[in-house]
Amino acid sequence: MKGSNQLDTGNAGDSHNFILGDLTRILKNIEQSTLGTDSADDFSNLFEDLDLTSSKLGATEKAKNDLVAKVLVYLDKIDFNLSDSNADVLGDAYEYLIGEFASGAGKKADEFYTPQPVSSLLAKLVTSTNKNLKSVYDPTCGSGSLLLRVKREANQVDKIYGQELNRTTYNLARMNMILHDVHYADFDIRQEDTLEHPQHRDLRFDAIVANPPFSAQWSASQLHMSDDRFSVYR
Repeated sequence: MKGSNQLDTGNAGDSHNFILGDLTRILKNIEQSTLGTDSADDFSNLFEDLDLTSSKLGATEKAKNDLVAKVLVYLDKIDFNLSDSNADVLGDAYEYLIGEFASGAGKKADEFYTPQPVSSLLAKLVTSTNKNLKSVYDPTCGSGSLLLRVKREANQVDKIYGQELNRTTYNLARMNMILHDVHYADFDIRQEDTLEHPQHRDLRFDAIVANPPFSAQWSASQLHMSDDRFSVYR
């Protein structure tokens, strides 16, 4: 170990160097390190979907350990160029992997990822007359790729807002923001049903973008009959 939150990957591939326990503890420490701070909500349970005991990683503990260790060794070889404020190797790699996963997910991909050509077009449209946005919002933000595309297209976006129903995808969106160097105070991503429990209803935004999962089964809750967004349509 190189410190309380660092992992020595020098001999990670060594079968005697079992790192899964250390890695689990480190991720939990990262989450708990923000307790009592302004960023607590953005890091709370951030890695809850990362299951290092999953059989998908291998049939045995050794196989799981060897696979995770191999990934860490490769990551250790990458120059993330953190000193260059214009470089975003880690964030771009993360978005690339989400896109690759989405391409193999078929119809379900829309639930967490907007294809780059679509997000690029939407981002260009909402920034065509205003490159300096005080706020941008996505009511079905998925992994946040569309919001980040708007940020990249604009000269400046002061605050990013989003809402996502799926818990795992909500965690992906928060990770995506953090890995793209969006300060915790500059994004507000919530996990809840946007139709039945909108979290940002009283706010107004400079830009709103969305690629809703049109194939999703929406509820016919009676709440909608008294909601001024929907009641006029009966």
